[in-house]
Amino acid sequence: MQRNTHAGDAGAAYAFLLGTERSGSTWLANILDSHPAVELFMEPFAEYASLFPGFPSRSQYLEQANPELLKRLRTDFDQLYRKKHPFLYRPSLPLQLKNFDRCLVSLTRRTIARFSNRLSLPLRRYECLNLNTRDIPTRLQTRKTPSPALLLTKELRLNLKVRLLSKAFPGARYIVILRHPGVQIASIKRLFQAGSLTELKRSLPDFEKALASSQRFNRYRNVSRETARRPDIDTSLALWWLVQNEILLEDLQRSHAPAHIARHEDLCADPSRESSKICEFLDLSPSSCIDDFIQASSKQTGSGSEVDTFRESSTFCNKSFQTLDPNMMRKIADTLGSVDIRDELKPYRDSCRASQSSDR
Repeated sequence: MQRNTHAGDAGAAYAFLLGTERSGSTWLANILDSHPAVELFMEPFAEYASLFPGFPSRSQYLEQANPELLKRLRTDFDQLYRKKHPFLYRPSLPLQLKNFDRCLVSLTRRTIARFSNRLSLPLRRYECLNLNTRDIPTRLQTRKTPSPALLLTKELRLNLKVRLLSKAFPGARYIVILRHPGVQIASIKRLFQAGSLTELKRSLPDFEKALASSQRFNRYRNVSRETARRPDIDTSLALWWLVQNEILLEDLQRSHAPAHIARHEDLCADPSRESSKICEFLDLSPSSCIDDFIQASSKQTGSGSEVDTFRESSTFCNKSFQTLDPNMMRKIADTLGSVDIRDELKPYRDSCRASQSSDR
């Protein structure tokens, strides 16, 4: 793996955890972040954090990148460590300092709310990069090593940028997390109705325009036109799920990038086994901290917030399949059956078809 050489994380390797909204990526990120030698950057390409100003939007496919964009991407990445830890806490220091920083920002947020609706940019960046641990009690977080062995970026907005990433970070490793589209789309729709996932909701029209204009998406053109003629949220999200995952997997293969596919269902069924496979893929030594976090996060219920990942994992997974709308499943099955999809996604297509048949 490529090694990073800037201050604070000398010699650390790069890895990317890529998925889509509600795919289970935050839980997996938290599991890996519980390793003492991992430094996690939580969704640094989120719009509100503006950590990569001028970077192409999430819906824009990038095959080639000019040298200036590559240079700027690497330079901005080199700043993430400092922007994640701008106050007292530094990895290897007591976690009480991390909690102090979090309380300080929370107090600042409440104070600013009296006069303004928006935090300053440095504070927004701090909140973004540390968002995954917001709901995790300090006692369940891990004290880190002074210098991380792995810089892990968890992101949902780079699925169409893998060719660029492979050039900017040669040797980086990739984890792709997949989830059953019926369960995932049902979860997205619930959060849309609750007023969450606003960035994704805003981006869908741009994504549909990109499908119509980019040659990279030619094979989806017919189903895209049909979706445009008869707009429907289930079909739109099914097409989004299909394209995001297929292009991601194809470009990883085309780039000859080392990649590991994780399935949310497998992670829920046996989080220890699946996490061990991923750690081995990332060249991370076994850690009891990961085992402790898995025991805590998969056996109890948390706050229920967007970023809360504490739940009885196997029960949660099984229940999520029991209330799926048959009409939604039919639309997803039709969409996934409209093209010759990759082998990695065929089990999900077949599951949707089977669900459709069983409801007749």
